Amino acid sequence: MDLVLATPANLNILNNHLIDNSFVDGFMVTKNDFKVFAKLPADFDAATFIYIARWYNFVSAIPLGQRATLPADAKAAVAAYAAPAKPVAKKVTKKSSSSSSSSSSSGSDSSDSDSDSDSEDDEAKAKKAAYDAKTKANIEKEQSTVIFDIKPADVDVDIDALADSIYGITCDGLEWGREHQIIPLAFGLKMLKVACIIRNVKVSTDWMEEQMAEIEGVGSVEIAAFNKI
Repeated sequence: MDLVLATPANLNILNNHLIDNSFVDGFMVTKNDFKVFAKLPADFDAATFIYIARWYNFVSAIPLGQRATLPADAKAAVAAYAAPAKPVAKKVTKKSSSSSSSSSSSGSDSSDSDSDSDSEDDEAKAKKAAYDAKTKANIEKEQSTVIFDIKPADVDVDIDALADSIYGITCDGLEWGREHQIIPLAFGLKMLKVACIIRNVKVSTDWMEEQMAEIEGVGSVEIAAFNKI
């Protein structure tokens, strides 16, 4: 998507695209998101272009260091997921070609077979241990971006002060986005939209919702979007 985002018409095209697509390239965030992000006017109407606002909050929360590691586009993202696993080389056991001395060779073959079997078992165990360790390490690294919609208890609640209180919720594995949005709803009521990145094994969204719900002035908390990075 190559748009000059300076007109309401083009903003409307992007907004409609993001109704059915989480990101510019569809199902996964890519560097193309940040190309469009750079062209987005800073003063776009978040109340009108609500799907752009959702997308904007998500991508703005991704740290600069992680942006460089993203796939260039949808094709690169699909290729990364569709790449076939490398075949594991099988160990070939050399068999004796001698057919003489059947009684002695039979005993020798049996001994060699047991030795080969033990060796293969050890190799299989070592591979499984390495795989389990790698899987555990990958799980511990998994991160997600979460966007919350917070509605105040009434129209008199100071939304900016409410945002400061929410940013006061901290724990290991939680990183708040640098910006938040205030979206007008109706009858003077406004909604606060905040984004964060969490380490999945360390931070529970249920815990975060409970923490936010306990803040004075919060009426309701909902997860607007949850996506793995």
